[in-house]
Amino acid sequence: MSLRKLVIGIGNRDRGDDAAGCLAVDQLRNFPGRDFDLRESNGDISELLEAFQTYEDVLIIDAYTGQKLVRWDGITDPLPATLSGASSHVVGLAQSVELARVLNLLPRRLVILGIPANHFELGAPASPLTLQATESAVAQVLESIK
Repeated sequence: MSLRKLVIGIGNRDRGDDAAGCLAVDQLRNFPGRDFDLRESNGDISELLEAFQTYEDVLIIDAYTGQKLVRWDGITDPLPATLSGASSHVVGLAQSVELARVLNLLPRRLVILGIPANHFELGAPASPLTLQATESAVAQVLESIK
């Protein structure tokens, strides 16, 4: 297992607020001297399970149906259903984490940042609430990986 850190932005750029994780990855790519890997994902369960087996420290950014930026410890905190139902992913993030838990595949550290999202229309841009929360999430990522 690699000691490097991984940040995964989950989302769909073409579905309004569901682009939040992708937009966060875009911002993080511009961070000079970063000591973490970045991936953009559509939430595919096989990609997530592979990442959990490859990295010891994983931080996931994804949209959830809510009104404020939320941080969960993916190892100890129960993940809400709103994290799973916020987007077009076939299997939601909460279900993927629970499957990894049952299979004993969770990384040593798993943090999930839920970006508030409420508009998922095809072709729509991300809402101001989601854009603002995405900037806050990026700041939290940079602070937490120092």
